[in-house]
Amino acid sequence: MMCVFFGCAGAGEDFGVDLMPIPDQVVQVNQSLRVELFVDNSGGIPLEYSFSSVSLPSIESVTAFVETPGGGVFTFTPLVSHVGEHLIEFTVSWSGGSDSEAAVVVVHAAAESAPVFLRPGSGGTYDLEQEPCVEFDIE
Repeated sequence: MMCVFFGCAGAGEDFGVDLMPIPDQVVQVNQSLRVELFVDNSGGIPLEYSFSSVSLPSIESVTAFVETPGGGVFTFTPLVSHVGEHLIEFTVSWSGGSDSEAAVVVVHAAAESAPVFLRPGSGGTYDLEQEPCVEFDIE
């Protein structure tokens, strides 16, 4: 388990919201990265959380975020196509303001990983007599 603090000191001073920086992260394909995010919300105002990554446009399909009383837990389970270095930006918003922090996440290929056929998928087949040229999507 990895605990992570994120944010910028003073960004939410008027509202009692304090965020702490997020350290860089490393994860392997098909393993889950769990990042616990802590927010000091002494004013008790309602907060909304979001995250995004330019280099991971479909990040929502492999991530989850669960809000907790002290912030939230971000979970990311990367695919083979995610191998590399990515900047993920986390944003906490409240009425009248927001603050963002970014973390670099490095995804390494798993040593035991094997290709996964996405299409035709499990149990799918191609009839080569009908279509001699086939296309495969592999993850």
